[in-house]
Amino acid sequence: MQDSPQPRNFSRYPMLWISVYFAVGIALAAVTGNAIWIAATIALFLAGVWLISSRVARIILPIVFVPLGIGCYLVEAENVSDNRIKTIYEKASIDSGEPVEIQGVLRGHPEPAYGGAFLRVRVERLTFQGAVRNVSGDVRLFANADDPETAADYAAIDLRYGARVKVACRLEREERFRNPGVTSNVAMLDQQGIDATATVKSPLLIEKLGEDPVFLPLALAYDARKYLIDAFRKSFSEETAGVMIASLLGDKYFLDRNTAEIFREGGTFHVLVISGLHITFIGGLTLWFVSFFTKRSLYQFLLATSFLWAYTFAVGAEIPVVRASVMFTVLLLARVID
Repeated sequence: MQDSPQPRNFSRYPMLWISVYFAVGIALAAVTGNAIWIAATIALFLAGVWLISSRVARIILPIVFVPLGIGCYLVEAENVSDNRIKTIYEKASIDSGEPVEIQGVLRGHPEPAYGGAFLRVRVERLTFQGAVRNVSGDVRLFANADDPETAADYAAIDLRYGARVKVACRLEREERFRNPGVTSNVAMLDQQGIDATATVKSPLLIEKLGEDPVFLPLALAYDARKYLIDAFRKSFSEETAGVMIASLLGDKYFLDRNTAEIFREGGTFHVLVISGLHITFIGGLTLWFVSFFTKRSLYQFLLATSFLWAYTFAVGAEIPVVRASVMFTVLLLARVID
C-alpha cells in the first residue's frame, strides 16, 4: 500500500505575495504621506489578519514587506523634494561654492583620514544671505587638521555620532574635470547619497549645539571601528595598516597611492573594497559561531543578521554592502519561514 504524498510546505509562486505586500506598502505611503505611524498601524493590522493561519510565512511576509514598501516610497519622495539640498543647487537657487551656514546632526563618528577627518551631516536648516530655510539631505565635510594643535581643537569640540552642529562652509555640487569615460563627480555623490561637499578649514567654523539621542548598538559599532582604526595605525606600518583598514573597516583614506596601484595592476583591488565577498564571509562565519550556542533557526537569524547589519552600517553602508547584506538576510529569513 502506497503512502499518500505529503503536502508541500512551499508556494509555487513565492514572489507573488511579496510583490503584493510591497505594492500595498507603496500605496499606503502614497495615501498617508509622511504619517508613517498610520501606515505602520495599517500594516500591522494586515499582518494580524493572517494570525489564524498556521503558516509562519503568512505572518512574517506582510510584517516585512509592507513597511519595506512604505520606506522605499518615503525615501524616493524625499529624494526629489523641492527642499532637498541637491535640488536647490541643481536649480541654481544657490550657486555652488557660495558661503552658507548649515545646521544638522552627524550621521556617524568623524571618519579619520590623512590631514583631518570626514564628517557626514544630515542637514535640517540652511542659511544663505540671511534667509533661513528648512532643508533635507546629507553633506560630506572634510575637517582640515594638518597639525596637532588644530587636531586638539577638534577633539575639544567632541564631535561624535548624534552631535548637533552648526557649520559655516561653502557647499559644492558641480562637475570637475575628469578623464573621458569616468563616472561624473555628481553621479558618484548621488550613488553615495551625498548632496554636496565642503572643506572646513578651521574648528572655529564648527559649533556644537548639543547631542541627539542615538541608536546605542550603532554607536557602539562606530566606537569599535574607530578603536580598531587607531589600533591598526599604531601596531602596523603605514602600508599594512592602510590595507587592513580598507579591507576590514571600509576606510580607504589611509591607503597610500603605491599600494593601491599594486593592487590595481594585479587585478585584485576589489579585495580592498568591502562588498559581497566580505559580507558572505563575515555572515557565514557569524552564523557558524552562533550555531554553537543555539540550533533554532529564528535565534540564529536574529543574532547573525543583527551583527551583520551593525557591521554594514559601521563601514559606511555603501550600495554593494547593503545589497549583499539584504541578500544574506533574505537567505536566512527563508530558512526561518521554511
